Amino acid sequence: MESTMTKRNRSRPGLERLEDRQVLSTITSVAEFPTPTPSADPTAITSGPDGNLWFVENFTGGSVEKIGTLNLKTHVISEFKVPSSGANVSAIVSAPDGNLWFTERGTGKLGMINPTTHVIKEFKTPNVGPEGIAVGSDGNLWFTGGYPLEGIAMMNVATHVVTTYPIAGPSGGNYTWGIAAGSDGNLWFTQGATAAINEFNPTTHVATQFTLPPTSSRPLYITSGSDGNLWFTDYGDNSIETFNPKTDVLSVFPIPTPKAYPRGITSGPDGNLWFTEYATGNIGSINPTTHVITEYAVGSGQNSLSQITTGPDGNLWFTAPSTSSVGVATLSATPKAPGAQHPAIALPLGSAEPALTPASSTFVPLVLEDGAFLNSLVKNKSRRA
Repeated sequence: MESTMTKRNRSRPGLERLEDRQVLSTITSVAEFPTPTPSADPTAITSGPDGNLWFVENFTGGSVEKIGTLNLKTHVISEFKVPSSGANVSAIVSAPDGNLWFTERGTGKLGMINPTTHVIKEFKTPNVGPEGIAVGSDGNLWFTGGYPLEGIAMMNVATHVVTTYPIAGPSGGNYTWGIAAGSDGNLWFTQGATAAINEFNPTTHVATQFTLPPTSSRPLYITSGSDGNLWFTDYGDNSIETFNPKTDVLSVFPIPTPKAYPRGITSGPDGNLWFTEYATGNIGSINPTTHVITEYAVGSGQNSLSQITTGPDGNLWFTAPSTSSVGVATLSATPKAPGAQHPAIALPLGSAEPALTPASSTFVPLVLEDGAFLNSLVKNKSRRA
């Protein structure tokens, strides 16, 4: 059923203070572990309930998909074939039921693998080809995707019943991508084609959409930061961006290396945000308070990095499709003297906003002293009928 959109007023946000962090982390060493299957194309990666790393393999375009696991102690990789051919597995997450759940975009299914028995079960997701997946504050599985549904969907972990929530907008432009649970208890997900991020309340089913500047933006993966804000990679704008869910303010931080094409992002054990660069083979970090971006070359011969996660060992684990390997970047923390506090710049927002249009957004860019752009976003709300 079609959703409706209405304008929503927004009050002026207050000033926020920024403070230098007390710890500065650096990557001290990198190791790579090749997958048993050559050209396995490992992408999404997460920590499992068994204390190991779990990831998905698409095998050069999706001909033979597998779920892989890397033993954190022995570094031995095991692979388990997905039953459905052409599954095109995309994302994976550890769920409250003790299993790993993954999305099958090609077959329109969610898959589940038991980390002990390694038995895989698949569940059909009507009218949606699942893409990203996350566990919501309600303990259920929430996932993005499209074709024909363009929106968000939920699977009850206990009953395996799927409920879909379409997002209002032009047909073909609402394919949803990365998804994460926010500190506010809501689900946050990205839309690459329409350059937007969305907030979804799992209780009221109200969806609020924020268009992003500029229109060439292509937000991909998103995570919740230690500062309570949402952080995501912008593949098209070559930047790391953060959105404050309390003030509705977006900050954009360009990556120093041109055309780095940032992809995966995770909140690190040091409180910083860590991300991968698909085009350069670099791992980057951004401090959520100073906004300093640091890039690290993590290996020879790598020209693409996909996803990244914080492992149970407190290090950063990533996937490298070009070398068909899973890698680990060991972190070392060094004390840093506190710096002087300085206030953030808050934009004077009006009491009303224009209606959302997919091709444009209303914002006022300000250049901060650290080179970031702070923007006021168009905000629209829809409720599932």
